[in-house]
Amino acid sequence: MLEKEVKYLISQEAYEKAVEGRDKIIQTNYYFFTSEKNSDLTLRIRQKKSEYELTMKIKKEINDDIFISEELNKIISLEEMQRHINDGISGEYLKKTFGIYINDATQFCCKGSLITERTRIETKEGFTLELDKNEYLGVVDYEIECECINDEQLHRAKAYIKQHFETSRTVPKTIRFLTKLQ
Repeated sequence: MLEKEVKYLISQEAYEKAVEGRDKIIQTNYYFFTSEKNSDLTLRIRQKKSEYELTMKIKKEINDDIFISEELNKIISLEEMQRHINDGISGEYLKKTFGIYINDATQFCCKGSLITERTRIETKEGFTLELDKNEYLGVVDYEIECECINDEQLHRAKAYIKQHFETSRTVPKTIRFLTKLQ
């Protein structure tokens, strides 16, 4: 599936004001990297309550604050998640799971986790904003993002965010995590 989204960093104050009184979902992302630490490929397991999802994202394009990537997902069990965190994920497994060519000998190792407190806000304009408080490797940051199906809606979401929030450009969570890791 092709994922298109806009994302920005926002201040703690803007985040707290926007999410006040709203429900939050806690999710943990476990990030996996090879020794090369390629930032064009994201491999993570996301845990939300007792749900576990393996995701591979392949960066396609970043243009004018719009992030486009191919996203492949598979629901996995708790036992599979624990095995992958402890033993890593092989290229052979990913090839069988997602049908993407990766050298069978490639090994992705879990390098840590990022905990997100996520709040979803439905707008009158017909899109959903996701406001995140992220904690990883001693860092806390605040992010707003919006994923849309079509380009017109994506540009409207971008304009809405710029109008209602003071923002700064950012990169995906996995790159921020990887940068701090190095």
